[in-house]
Amino acid sequence: MITLSYLLQPHIFALFFLWIITVIPAYLRFVYTIQLKEYRADRLTDFFKTAQGHTFLLSYDVTGRLIFGLAVYTLLHGSLHPHAIYTIILVIDAVILFRKTYLSGLPRPAITKKAFFVVIAAVLLEELIISTLHIHEGFFIIAMSRLLIVLLVTVIFNIPTVAVKKMYTHMASRKLTRYPHLVVIGVTGSYGKSSVKEFLAHILSQSNSVIKTPQNTNTEIGIAKFILATDFAAAKYFVCEMGAYRVGEIGTISRMVKPTIGILTAISEQHLALFGSLKQTQRTKYELLRSIPGNGYVVTNSDNTYCTEFLHTLSAKSIETFGLDKEYAPDFLITEVHASLKGMRFQYSYGDKKWTIQTPVIGAHHATNIAPAIMVARHEGMPMRDIIAACESLPTNAHGSLQIFDANAATIIDDHYNSNTTGFRSALDVLAAHPSERKRIVITRGMMELGDKTREEHERMGEEIAFTADELIVISPDNYTALKDGVGIKYRTQVQLITEHDVLEKYVIDALGSDAVILIENRLPDHIYARIQEYKNK
Repeated sequence: MITLSYLLQPHIFALFFLWIITVIPAYLRFVYTIQLKEYRADRLTDFFKTAQGHTFLLSYDVTGRLIFGLAVYTLLHGSLHPHAIYTIILVIDAVILFRKTYLSGLPRPAITKKAFFVVIAAVLLEELIISTLHIHEGFFIIAMSRLLIVLLVTVIFNIPTVAVKKMYTHMASRKLTRYPHLVVIGVTGSYGKSSVKEFLAHILSQSNSVIKTPQNTNTEIGIAKFILATDFAAAKYFVCEMGAYRVGEIGTISRMVKPTIGILTAISEQHLALFGSLKQTQRTKYELLRSIPGNGYVVTNSDNTYCTEFLHTLSAKSIETFGLDKEYAPDFLITEVHASLKGMRFQYSYGDKKWTIQTPVIGAHHATNIAPAIMVARHEGMPMRDIIAACESLPTNAHGSLQIFDANAATIIDDHYNSNTTGFRSALDVLAAHPSERKRIVITRGMMELGDKTREEHERMGEEIAFTADELIVISPDNYTALKDGVGIKYRTQVQLITEHDVLEKYVIDALGSDAVILIENRLPDHIYARIQEYKNK
């Protein structure tokens, strides 16, 4: 074990100092990636199978450091003392890391207790390896093993997480029993659930006290913590967004919150790589609908056969559908959707009456997100005149909603929260609504976790991009070829692959200074998105 007297030796202290300033940034980078995948083995495994994952595994942080260290050690072995060699290696390693940080920023996880303890535990485990093997043998082992170390620590931390989740969900479930007056509304689907939650909460809040899960909180542990921290005494409604990546997770949430109203927005290829098949996705999403009691109310999408296939097997007796296609006989038929840069108008037939909805929300696809919100409000006895008035003030900056703003000389269409085929196409419609004299640019990493539908869906999207955009910038190698092949050459849309953060940042800043309309579809690197926000409305 390394002792204080040993560390205080000048050459050892220098090595220790250099090690500290290189090891922490390295683990912050790793935990950042792991946190993006929610510390889940299934999502990490899928990531490592992608081209972006391969690039990550071949990066300096994972593989390059080992190759570099071995090369320097082999070159200098025998001519310098080992401590001098390791000092040289660590100095160069620090310079490389600082250069990467200067050019691309330091990817670091959101500050949470779990992220903090994973980083600290990984650093301590590495120190234990070094002190056990001594620095001569340990340096190269840890250079090769840092990713394995942080993955091991993550697995170890996940073991008690299962018990903690059960404890939290049990406590949250018991707490909700204290509010028998509370009407719990569950919202799930492959996409659109965040928007539906926001729209429904806004409409109901015009005459009632409503509590909703915040932003993208939709997992069992996130929802449980929110419930335990929230006072529901004065609330009439709790609108609960439910997400899942595997069978059983929505069932767990449903047993915890016991909804009496359930909304299923859509079932699509989103997260197909994790579920394995659309049937598995369907089974998972139906866990909400199957939890609704006989006196409850179910709303779903008639245009989506996966949503309606098993409605006849549900316990709930009150079941209604919404949709755009009259052929499927929805209870809530949406017609005459007119979308513009100022909002949207659509008509609908519900029962024997027709109504017109005017809303500032941008994007034609939101007609099918507003519909279930209206239906639930009607079911709860809210007058139609109040619902129409509430739709006229629906939030345009709701979490997950498409937003438009000026940034320097350019206009940004911000659809960065998530990406699915329906939302992507609607965002392209918004891009097409801008004058053709302005340069139209799409920046995207593509749509994630589509499984064996990945190439097919991206080729189709490429074809639609070609109709609208002058330039397509793809920021991940995974979907570049499929998008480029889909774009083709007929409409002369220029396609570029830009994966280097410094190059991408320069491109974006230059584009902001031009008369361009830029669609951001799916997430950008955090520091580049932050730079765009700096130019907002300037």
